[in-house]
Amino acid sequence: MCLPFLALITHQSVNATEIEDLDNITGIYQDRDDFIWLSGQQGLYRYDGFNVLRFANNSDDWHVPFTWVRSISPYQGKLLVSTQVNGLYSLDPKTGNYERLALPSHIKSPYLATYCRNQIYFTDKSTLYSFDLNTQTTTKLIENINVREIIATKGALYVISDRSIQLNTSNGFSTIYSGDIKSSATLGDSLVIKDEKKLITIKGKQVISQQTLAKNITAITTSHDKTAILATGDDGSVYQFNSQTLEPIAANYPKFSNSKILKLFHDNSKTLWALTNQGVKYVAEIIVKNTPIAYDIQHNTNELLAVNDDLLIGTFGKGLATLKPTPWLNPELNISLPNRAKYTTTMVQHGNSIIFGTLDGLWHYKLGDSSASRLKNTDSIKIVLTLHIKDSLLYIGTNYAGVKKYDLNQQKIVKTIDKANGLHNLEVIDIVTMANGDLWLATSDSVQLYKSQTDTVQQIGEFTSNKVVSLAHIDNKIFAFTIGSGIYVYDLQGILLARLRPATSFHYNLVVGNEVWVAATPGLYRLDPANYKLSVVLGTEDKNFSSAPVLMGEKIFAWHTKGLIEVDHKQKNFYNAKIKISKTAVSGQQSLNSSVINVGSNKDVITLDLASLDYRANTNKQFKYRLNDNVWTKVSGNQITLAGLSSGDYTLEVMGTNSLGQWSNYVAYTNIHMAYPWYWTPQIRIIYLLLLLALMVLSLWLIYTRARSISSVYKVLDEDLKNRGLLSDHLERNINVAIRLLNQGEQTKASKLLSEAASIIADNKTNVAPSSLNHQSLSGGIEYLVDFWQEKYSVKVRTQIDFDIDNLEQQLQQSIYRIIYSAIDSAIAHSKSNNFMVSIKRFNQKLWLRIEDDNDYFDGFDSKIDFNMAMYTIRKIAARHQAKINTYRTSDNTSQLGISFNLDEHVDEFIENDIANNI
Repeated sequence: MCLPFLALITHQSVNATEIEDLDNITGIYQDRDDFIWLSGQQGLYRYDGFNVLRFANNSDDWHVPFTWVRSISPYQGKLLVSTQVNGLYSLDPKTGNYERLALPSHIKSPYLATYCRNQIYFTDKSTLYSFDLNTQTTTKLIENINVREIIATKGALYVISDRSIQLNTSNGFSTIYSGDIKSSATLGDSLVIKDEKKLITIKGKQVISQQTLAKNITAITTSHDKTAILATGDDGSVYQFNSQTLEPIAANYPKFSNSKILKLFHDNSKTLWALTNQGVKYVAEIIVKNTPIAYDIQHNTNELLAVNDDLLIGTFGKGLATLKPTPWLNPELNISLPNRAKYTTTMVQHGNSIIFGTLDGLWHYKLGDSSASRLKNTDSIKIVLTLHIKDSLLYIGTNYAGVKKYDLNQQKIVKTIDKANGLHNLEVIDIVTMANGDLWLATSDSVQLYKSQTDTVQQIGEFTSNKVVSLAHIDNKIFAFTIGSGIYVYDLQGILLARLRPATSFHYNLVVGNEVWVAATPGLYRLDPANYKLSVVLGTEDKNFSSAPVLMGEKIFAWHTKGLIEVDHKQKNFYNAKIKISKTAVSGQQSLNSSVINVGSNKDVITLDLASLDYRANTNKQFKYRLNDNVWTKVSGNQITLAGLSSGDYTLEVMGTNSLGQWSNYVAYTNIHMAYPWYWTPQIRIIYLLLLLALMVLSLWLIYTRARSISSVYKVLDEDLKNRGLLSDHLERNINVAIRLLNQGEQTKASKLLSEAASIIADNKTNVAPSSLNHQSLSGGIEYLVDFWQEKYSVKVRTQIDFDIDNLEQQLQQSIYRIIYSAIDSAIAHSKSNNFMVSIKRFNQKLWLRIEDDNDYFDGFDSKIDFNMAMYTIRKIAARHQAKINTYRTSDNTSQLGISFNLDEHVDEFIENDIANNI
């Protein structure tokens, strides 16, 4: 099977950033497959998180017979599309097929339309209608009404105008509420409205609950799970209310930029959409708290340490600080530090003290003191990159002096690991201590392993051009995080197990429970060491982190270039995004969500657009695919191109990640049927099978015929042997009797028996044909044959010999004589031939024997099936001499038998003996 070719082809549709620029959008809806649909003046749009597909009569993406769409709503698994000038349509979101509903010809502009209980309710500028799907009839319901919304709940139909709400009852429409309705939404079998000052829930004719609002709300919607009501204010702020009590609850959404919000929508991925006078906007739920903090330093990359329920911040240029004022950090501390000691590189806590590394060596600070001092006996250490404490030992990674082991009790350096131990790179950026005393070391170009038993350093893996900045020991593995080369995963023996995200820049990490939190540029990631799932924390994907996160209580804190983020480390934010093949194209012929793709030729190119329907973050999602359960292949981008597939059926599976980089459990499927060429279709193959069966039957018949021919040859030979046996028995009996009579003196009787035996022998000699040369010359033998056939059969044989054939090797003469005799004798017995010509010539070291008759007997002499004893004998002689046999039919209906011999070939045994042995 030909392997498919995979390529990324640039998509020319509107992308995720441009969707926000769409203007004059009138409606929004999420279908059952989780695609987002938008209606507007330029048509209908389908958004999959990356591409926008436009449906319009002037669109190159997908042609439909309308452009300006006023509203969209659900309709029996389809979309109900009301247009400005083209009437009302239903559109299948899975296929793109559409159907125009049979409205009266005078109704061209159904502004709004809603489906409810087999009726479609719609309105033009001032009249409300219903369209019965069973009878295909239209009924006028209310005139002179300015309808703003038609809302169908599970149990009722509401028509909202400028200052009233009307409920459809068995007696027609009745007004159930009067007032200025600003916005409305459905909540199961209830209706939620916002009037001038209150939020109100209505069920049927009854007001279920209401809440006076302190803020001016401009738009509302219900959450996708119906547990909350989301609202926006004048300034774009987002508010949230309990859907049952209408009590305010905390809203975890950022503020929309300044614009007038016309409509809200909450999708299944908890993304909040806003249709505004400045286009489409959407925001994701915030799960992190961001505190902007900026120190007056060149690089706002600072270290964090959790100390006494507060955060100690080691700045890179301003010394030590805390997140909030605290009594244990004296404000005078930084005044006492030299300038280079204010550049903090790492910090650890030991009892009631802080040990911090700087560009000016190691410093020790006792909480509450007004100053810090150098750590004793560490004056030789100038630049510290990392610190780790295990028991009473402090492991120090330096910029140029390798690793120093410092005993905190003895207050001195007790061990140095450097080039003398085999450490080839003395810039040690991170250290992981093991229970057996071994050390895993991250250097600027590799991972090293210090073996305590042998006091030597072992190189792990290959050298890398990018720095290894941190290590993590978890799940009996070592994870090495690099800048620009991703993550290397090793077992504890140093064998590489995996490599993750090879193009991502990671920095320092923190092991929390059974996962690793790692800083990156950009994003803060969570890594599951068991399955290598790596997911970005939502809300951090646009921030650059370079220092290690810290855990304080239930919160993870991480420093980025513009401040500090805070997130609950127990919060699992996994969204199982639906993975879809959003569009397919076969040599330019497009289709939506195809479950079966029919391809006419392996020259056709198949293009598949992929979608992960998670709209929370605008990140590059990952995809992979496989054909017929083969290995998974990673996709570059969001498009697969297949070409050169062999004929047959294929099952294509696609997996993808959500917005946070987590692999979804959904798998998209499609079947590809690659058509067979005309000469290999299933019908043609049946014909081939029948032909094969016919050929097999013919072969069996030919084998049977050959077997019969061989059987007849053996029968002739058997009869000949029997005749020869009877003759010899008769002669033997006569001779034996004659001898006995001579011994008895009966000479007369013995003489008579001997005379009878002699007569039998003479008669047999007379009847036996001259089939062998009997050591005569070849020329003499041929002359004898000519006379023999002339005398016995009245057959004329002419000869043409142009050289002395008697000088040929005796065995070759015998073979030629036997061929001439067998061929002509067989022709006399089995045909009407009366005239023969025998020609022997010598040319180019070959001897050419040609026998010609005046009939067509020799024409079929080379048949492999129908042959006699003469044919068999001639073939065996020719094979013995490696001679070639050819037969011809001439233009005057005569036939020729031609045999060519190589004159330099020698035969080891007599031909007759060979024939006798084979027979």
